[in-house]
Amino acid sequence: MHSETISFRLGGAELSALGERASAERLSPHALARRLVTSSLHEGGSGAEIEHAIGELREELVRLRGDLETMLEVVLLNLSKDATKAEVQAFVKDQLRR
Repeated sequence: MHSETISFRLGGAELSALGERASAERLSPHALARRLVTSSLHEGGSGAEIEHAIGELREELVRLRGDLETMLEVVLLNLSKDATKAEVQAFVKDQLRR
């Protein structure tokens, strides 16, 4: 297997972040940088692709929470004889806020 030395410079916030993370993981900054580069190459996705996928998941979660809220309101309105729609909506929003 052919190997080659690859080097690059980091400064400012990136260098500090690498040093802090390396220290927390009990690695040298060099070892951590090598691990980060090799693992990102083997994961198959770029950071932008991963961020996009996370954004889509967050949007889906918001939609699912809205569906859950609507479903819970319908069930509670059908079960309750005395509660108004506004009271049920306020109750559901308060409970799902947690």
